[in-house]
Amino acid sequence: MPKEKNYILNNCFEDRLKRIEQYINTESYIAEIGCATGDFLAYLKNRKYINLEGIDPSERCVTYMRDIYGISAKQATFSEIIGENSYDLLMLIGVMEHIIDLDLTVKIINKLVKDNGVVYLEVPAVENFTVEGDLPFQEFSTEH
Repeated sequence: MPKEKNYILNNCFEDRLKRIEQYINTESYIAEIGCATGDFLAYLKNRKYINLEGIDPSERCVTYMRDIYGISAKQATFSEIIGENSYDLLMLIGVMEHIIDLDLTVKIINKLVKDNGVVYLEVPAVENFTVEGDLPFQEFSTEH
């Protein structure tokens, strides 16, 4: 990864951790749905968080996360996620804008989070995109 991109991601990750760290500790059970290759989970692992899990529909991403970062990961879509009251923190970063059935998704999220758990959502702000070709519209596609 180029040094500049790594610097930008680290700043983004630091900002994200500042927003969530008041709700968790290094032993909290943390999952990220739609985690891709698990870069933010790896960032948390490097900061001594130990109970991490990535969930992504891509088998390739899940394999990468396991093999490269050594983080527990499973390949699943929302409807395939199994668990109840499993997580202190459930993160969905750049995921909700791709969901068709929000009602079902919220029910699944509610089932997965512990009673005093926290859900952290990030969605893109369209005003932050530049218009090039079909940007930013593919960012909001359910196919992405």
